[in-house]
Amino acid sequence: QEYSRWQRWYKIAVAVWLLLWFNIKILPFGIYLVFAYFFAPVAGVKQVKNVSYGNKPRNALDLYIPTGTNEKSNDDNSKKSKSGVVVFVHGGAWSAGQRWHYSTLAYHLAVRLNYVVCVPSYTLYPGGYVEDMIADVHKILQWIPNNTHYWDGAHHNAHNNVHVIGHSAGAHLLALYMVLHRASAEGEIGKIGGGAYSKVWDNSMRGDDVPYTLPFRSFTGLAGPYDISDHYVFENSRGVEHLSTMKPAMRGIDNFPHHSPTALIGRNTQHTHPLPPTLLIHGDTDTTVPLSSSLALHQRLKQQQRTESQRGSPTTTTTTTHSTTTTTTRHTTTHTTRTEDGEVVVTMCEYKGLGHAESVLELMHRKSPRHHALLDIITHHIQSPPLPT
Repeated sequence: QEYSRWQRWYKIAVAVWLLLWFNIKILPFGIYLVFAYFFAPVAGVKQVKNVSYGNKPRNALDLYIPTGTNEKSNDDNSKKSKSGVVVFVHGGAWSAGQRWHYSTLAYHLAVRLNYVVCVPSYTLYPGGYVEDMIADVHKILQWIPNNTHYWDGAHHNAHNNVHVIGHSAGAHLLALYMVLHRASAEGEIGKIGGGAYSKVWDNSMRGDDVPYTLPFRSFTGLAGPYDISDHYVFENSRGVEHLSTMKPAMRGIDNFPHHSPTALIGRNTQHTHPLPPTLLIHGDTDTTVPLSSSLALHQRLKQQQRTESQRGSPTTTTTTTHSTTTTTTRHTTTHTTRTEDGEVVVTMCEYKGLGHAESVLELMHRKSPRHHALLDIITHHIQSPPLPT
């Protein structure tokens, strides 16, 4: 859509003003985050900061390791799990964000789940492009099983039970990663993005003769832009497509389909490998990434999982009935798709009155009105998949 010069300047001015006003509103909380990360010890959680996982400037992560049973963790959900690792990948339009911003979120996850929480930094534009970010995600997930000495003792088996959570651009990267990882196992990785991702996965990961293992057991996406082409249209409607770093981070419009999880899932329905249980949380008042982004991915995942279950393996065909139930509360509408055995395939949670930043800010502050409800949803999702024996 084309705008006049004045229309475009007006839209840009509105976007900049909203951003400034948002930062003014959260300034007190920002001061609290600085204090919490750099000065205040965290009761019941050991922090290990600035651990290197690679040789690039932003290849560092922080660990939050529960040191004992916390009274806030003594509920039925936390007792179901021995231990695990949660990796949280932050957002920031593929060009911004610091891991210390999310220290309180990591603390709350560690306490509630009694899991080790890993918060990494990763390469950002203009220091790299989306394939460099995916390479960093791959390195993080490879780093975990090779560095268990950081959380030995009660958490010595945590690396066998890894789950990932991403917000905004971070949710996009994790969704893209799980689709690309499957493509690698099926020998299709070279067909995506002109082979841009081939170097991320070793040749031994390709082909149906190699056992398929995804390095995490579940994915939670918070307000992610999962179809880059659709999101560019949305940015254009706001008049900010030239301000956004999305287009250059993806190496231009022609490459959008190669970096869009929703589009990649839809291009091929014949798969021998499943995707992990997925939880999508999105607010209906999000003006940065529209709710339709998560709804579209949810629909594709439902269709995809049904096809995979029907096709089964190359030598065995199985037919599995999927059912979707919808529950509505005062604040949420939740669609959950399960197999006939009760295994959750994908859950879509539409949250009333939740904005883009609020989907992560509410998790960071214990006194925020939706903190416990969101944490409950995520905890249930993470602890639902079967644990390793």
